[in-house]
Amino acid sequence: MDAIQQIADLFGLKAVAIGLLIFIPLERLFPLRRLQRIFRKGFFNDLSYAAFNGFVVNFVGGLIFVPIFSALALLVPDGVTTGVAGQQTWMQVLEIIVLTDLGVYAAHRTFHAVPILWRFHAIHHSVEEMDCLAAFHVHPVDQIVTKATALLPVFLLGFSGEAIALYSVIYMGHTMLVHSNTKIGFGR
Repeated sequence: MDAIQQIADLFGLKAVAIGLLIFIPLERLFPLRRLQRIFRKGFFNDLSYAAFNGFVVNFVGGLIFVPIFSALALLVPDGVTTGVAGQQTWMQVLEIIVLTDLGVYAAHRTFHAVPILWRFHAIHHSVEEMDCLAAFHVHPVDQIVTKATALLPVFLLGFSGEAIALYSVIYMGHTMLVHSNTKIGFGR
């Protein structure tokens, strides 16, 4: 439960504020669209998505997923969870990145392929001017399903709270970066 609380704290408004303090200057220094204002069209709407979704996801996670994940965790042999948690933190973080990327990819492809799910996911693609805050422009159903799909194996396998917290910081930074109004290239 401690790891879940750490994630809830990391995905709260404090984390969004820290992300904005990092990415707004980057977007000013290396803009992709130079004329885009900081308080662009949809800025405050996306800020409200960040606040509302953070609350909803944490509430639903605490109410629904924690009991389900806890019950499913009883099916995983103790040797597996002990072995996973006993690894070096950096190795756990790398494994979490791989596992969650597979889960996010599967959920994302499903949201694109299934018409009823696309209605939820289309909200994310409706942003007219991109910046780091656009990462949070997501329907709560989209976010809940994606996070549950991505994080289920992480919690079942018994990764340490420290590794999950480090992954969460990396995930938040990566998500804000790929949606940011920056001209920072990483090649093909």
